[in-house]
Amino acid sequence: MEIVPVPDFFRPAAEKPYPAHQGGPLIEQFADAYFRANPARTGRAYLPVFWTDYHVSIGGTGGVTNLQYFINTLKYRNPGRKYWTVCQLDGGTLVPDPDILVFAAGGNNYFDIPIPLLCSPHPVAPQDSEKKYLASFIGKDTHPVRADLFRLFAGNPDYAIFISSGNVPLFRSLMHQSKFALCPQGRCPATFRLYEAIQMGVVPVYISDHFWLPFENKADWKSFCVFVKSSEIGSIDSVLRGISDEEYAEMKRNLKEVHERFFTLEKTCGMIAGILEDEGSAGIDK
Repeated sequence: MEIVPVPDFFRPAAEKPYPAHQGGPLIEQFADAYFRANPARTGRAYLPVFWTDYHVSIGGTGGVTNLQYFINTLKYRNPGRKYWTVCQLDGGTLVPDPDILVFAAGGNNYFDIPIPLLCSPHPVAPQDSEKKYLASFIGKDTHPVRADLFRLFAGNPDYAIFISSGNVPLFRSLMHQSKFALCPQGRCPATFRLYEAIQMGVVPVYISDHFWLPFENKADWKSFCVFVKSSEIGSIDSVLRGISDEEYAEMKRNLKEVHERFFTLEKTCGMIAGILEDEGSAGIDK
C-alpha cells in the first residue's frame, strides 16, 4: 500500500480533547497508525491528512485553498493515480475530488463511504441498573431537533433532556438510568451519541434527516437501533412504548455483539481495509 508523504502542516496536533472525555486518538490519527502497521491491499494511495484538526486549527477559506493546492499538485505530478483517506470532520474533507475515496464519519456528503463517529469508551451500564427514565439526552444545541426534543419532553418525568455540554458525569448517570438513549443529529447526520449508546449498552434512538449507517450490508441496524426522522419526533413516545419487553431484550443483547464486531476504532479500520480490498466487487467506482 502506497502512503502519500503529507507535510506536517496538514497533520497538526489536536488543540483540545473533543468530546470532553476523549483520552486518545480519534479515527484519523488512529487510522494513520493502524494502516502504517497493517497496510491494506489496494491500488489506491493512502492520503493521511488530519482533516479535522487541520480545519479546526487553520479554519476559513485559506485552509481550504492550501489543501486544494496540495491536492492539485499531487494530481498534476501523478496523473491517473487514485487515493483514499479517512475523515471525521462533519463537512468532510472540504476538497471533494472524484479521485479520492473518502471514508467519512460525518455524513454530510452522500458520495462518501460511511464509517462510525467514535470516541473514547464510557463505563458500560450495569445489568441491574435501575431504569428511572424511558429515554434521555444531553448535548449541545447544534440542530433544531435538539431544541424540539427539549420543548416536547420538558416536564415529562419519563424523560431527561438537557441542552448542555461537557457534563460527562451527568451524561453517564443519565445513560445508566435510561432504557433508551435519544441520539439526535447535530451539525451532520452522524452523532457521537449513537455510538456512545451502543458502546454503553443502551438502546439508541437515532433521530436524523438522513441516516448515516456504516457497514449496513453487514450490520443489521434495525436489530439494535430505533430510527425516527427529525420531522417525526412527536411520535417518539408512542414508538418507544410500543416496543415489547421481548423486543427490547433482544435489542439489548445485540448491542454488545455489534459493538465488538464493528464499532471500535480497530474494527472500523479492519472494515475499511476490507472495503478497499473488495472495491471492485463492492461496486464502488470513484
